[in-house]
Amino acid sequence: MVKHLLSDIALFIEVVQSKSFVRAAERMDIPASTLSRRVSALERTIGFRLLNRTTRKVEATEEGMAYYQRCKHLVDEATLAHEEISDAIHVASGVLRVTCTPDFANLHLAPVLTRYAKENPAVRVEISLSSQVEDLLTNHLDLAIRMGPLRDSNLIARPLGALKLGIYASPAFMKSCGAVIKVPQDLSKVDCIRLTANESASIWSMRPVDAPEGPKLKVNINGRFVSGGPHLACQLALQGCGVALLDERLANVYRNNGELVRLLPEWIPSEVKVQALTTSRLIPARVRRFIELLEHALSGRFVYP
Repeated sequence: MVKHLLSDIALFIEVVQSKSFVRAAERMDIPASTLSRRVSALERTIGFRLLNRTTRKVEATEEGMAYYQRCKHLVDEATLAHEEISDAIHVASGVLRVTCTPDFANLHLAPVLTRYAKENPAVRVEISLSSQVEDLLTNHLDLAIRMGPLRDSNLIARPLGALKLGIYASPAFMKSCGAVIKVPQDLSKVDCIRLTANESASIWSMRPVDAPEGPKLKVNINGRFVSGGPHLACQLALQGCGVALLDERLANVYRNNGELVRLLPEWIPSEVKVQALTTSRLIPARVRRFIELLEHALSGRFVYP
């Protein structure tokens, strides 16, 4: 077997993902000239060109992309084997790179990251806040945290849990609107705050507490405000702008001091599923431990400070 073959394949894969010898060299912590020389040696070994190089960019040839797709899992397996050996002696290392929405991060991540840092001192953490599903490979991200239905993709989805929701309004709003909310259908008679302008956001689904596995009741709601996110929806509800469907952790602070009241407590709104997205089923120890901790937090096995 050719000496350093697997190592050279790993370098080639990094160049394909980075689309740049300079960026790949920085990530691999080797000189760009060395990286270019070793990829060229790999091309000579296998007998065909893997990359098209120009002064502006580097792209895989048709043969190079086929080679990349066949070999990437080999490097993943080797990386995982190395991580598992480290994990066996209770050491997760490297940089954990996570992307998630700002609202989820603000509400849920700080206590999880605090515990994660204490339990994994050799890992550095970088969080990228975005409401868009970023390209994990191009942006060198380990995982994305996303909520709700997922669009089709090649990413691997791992369920983490669900966000429990409740229906809330301020006492001032309930007094001013002149309506009594006794059954879910009454919501259609008052201003409700939607998260998005999509048609799906205008339908709130719920089940009775005494029949949590029964069929969903769907209520069409409307209102003047589309908040774009749960934190603004909560603030609008506090200002008396309407009824909001809120994460219970977000609403409880205001509920406990009387600024918000829970409506229809005998009904359970549909939960929002939370999932971790990765590019491969093979994940290193630093990623696996973060996923496990976040899963514990969302399932109630983790006590928030």
